[in-house]
Amino acid sequence: MGDFEQFEDTIGQILRDVMPLYEQLHAYARGRLCEIYPNRFNCNGPIPSHIL
Repeated sequence: MGDFEQFEDTIGQILRDVMPLYEQLHAYARGRLCEIYPNRFNCNGPIPSHIL
């Protein structure tokens, strides 16, 4: 079981490391979409899955 716990810890750390970049990328993409397609979706919320 030790290997699995270490694996979970490693994956958790990777996610914590990557999340700030993901959030910045999401905000940038949402902002650009709002500039190009104004009033098509909520510019303060998640990007609709059909657009991704």
